Amino acid sequence: MTVPEAAAVRRAWITLAAQSTLALATVLVIVGAVAWLLLLHNERVAEDGLLRDAVRPAARDDVTDPPPGIALFAVGRDRRITGGTPGTPAGVFDPSGLRASPSTPVWGGHTVAGARYRSFTVDDGAGWIQAALDLRARDSERRRVLGVGLGAGLVGVLAAGAMGLLLARRAIAPLGEAIARQSRFVADASHELRTPLTLLHTRAQMARRDLQAGDLEHVGAEVAALERDAGRMGEVIEDLLLSAELGRDGAERTPVDLGALAGDAAHAVEGYAAVSGVRLITRLEPAWVQGAPTALRRVALSLLDNAVAHAARPDGEVVLTVSTVSTEPGVALLEVHDNGAGFDDDVAKRLFDRFARGSDAGGRRRFGLGLALVREVVAAHGGSVEATSQTGNGATFRVRLPSFPRGSREVPRRR
Repeated sequence: MTVPEAAAVRRAWITLAAQSTLALATVLVIVGAVAWLLLLHNERVAEDGLLRDAVRPAARDDVTDPPPGIALFAVGRDRRITGGTPGTPAGVFDPSGLRASPSTPVWGGHTVAGARYRSFTVDDGAGWIQAALDLRARDSERRRVLGVGLGAGLVGVLAAGAMGLLLARRAIAPLGEAIARQSRFVADASHELRTPLTLLHTRAQMARRDLQAGDLEHVGAEVAALERDAGRMGEVIEDLLLSAELGRDGAERTPVDLGALAGDAAHAVEGYAAVSGVRLITRLEPAWVQGAPTALRRVALSLLDNAVAHAARPDGEVVLTVSTVSTEPGVALLEVHDNGAGFDDDVAKRLFDRFARGSDAGGRRRFGLGLALVREVVAAHGGSVEATSQTGNGATFRVRLPSFPRGSREVPRRR
């Protein structure tokens, strides 16, 4: 994935996370506001009930023993207080309540020394009765509830943000993977097809020149070379398409005899090995695995093609072995050994990287897409691949795959 594409995916991720977080936070705020309003309403209804009960007709006789949190005042027709709850701070009585009439009580509220009071005054015929409710305890409880609510809301918003990031990351991941696969395919195609296309163009120019000169013998040789180069380019395209296909789940998996499949691959490269002067030896046993036959055949072909290319000499030799590993139950082994130039430890670290290059002295200079694709296919089948060598003593490639009993119906899960 290119830097601009990665930045675009990151922006989409952050935008989606921010939008989801904002949506969840908005829901939390709305729910919290509704809950707070309901709390205030219920408290107001409870306060109204307490004050109404406090000024019942017999309240004038209870001014010295009112309900908890309430102060009572008895006022005569001369507007003087004739009785009050002992210990009540000065200023709690609300004179504006004396506007009450027999049919119209008066609600009031005021603050004394930082404490809020809510009052209710009625005209009982003999004067007025006023009940004042001390709201300090309720204000303290409201502040506590509000603090807890705000804290819980903040935690909820942070949790919503974390959840939004996680969900957005999961939602954007397929898009990022698709863009990465597309970018990698374009990069691989441009890298791998440049040389074959150049060779084809050069061969075509040479064939035209020889045709114009009437040299039919050379024209035939150039056409044969064109055919070989086109075949090689077809193999490169197959590798590219297979690499792109590996990025998607859902490829059909069937029981495959790895030994028989490797034998077919060996037969396909016999001609190439013979032309290169390489002796191809096969030691094949039935070894069943669960996988995609085309992809696994490409693994065998890539390893054999690589081995033949690096063992190309009069006494060159490539040995292909397929067996089950007695010391590793449940493992099928495919091994390709050549007696070519080999490679050193530094090359071994980069061997399965895309378009890796070896040292000029090591004999193995460029590995292209083939070995990287081998690793991708093997990993997609839940297996592993390794290469060992010492410079000048050839190389051995070992592929381990989970074995699959032929009669079993269970499909191994990808790791």
